[in-house]
Amino acid sequence: MLTECQQATYPFIRSYHQRRGCTPKLIEIADGIGISSKGVMHCYLKAILRTAWKIKQNKDGTVTLLPVNQTMQPINYLAERI
Repeated sequence: MLTECQQATYPFIRSYHQRRGCTPKLIEIADGIGISSKGVMHCYLKAILRTAWKIKQNKDGTVTLLPVNQTMQPINYLAERI
């Protein structure tokens, strides 16, 4: 089960991606959800990946996060931004 802050991460990433056309860096996610540690953000993402996502490597160098929960939409990442 994800904490409240971990759950806030997906909407922030989705919104950032829609506004800017790319995915945020760890520090941008941390700033966006109100935490100051990039390390804590990394732990949040690891927890989210363990519980809510499947990872698909794409031939074009991106990574697609496929949600286990069908109410969430897939997110494509450039591998170097993770």
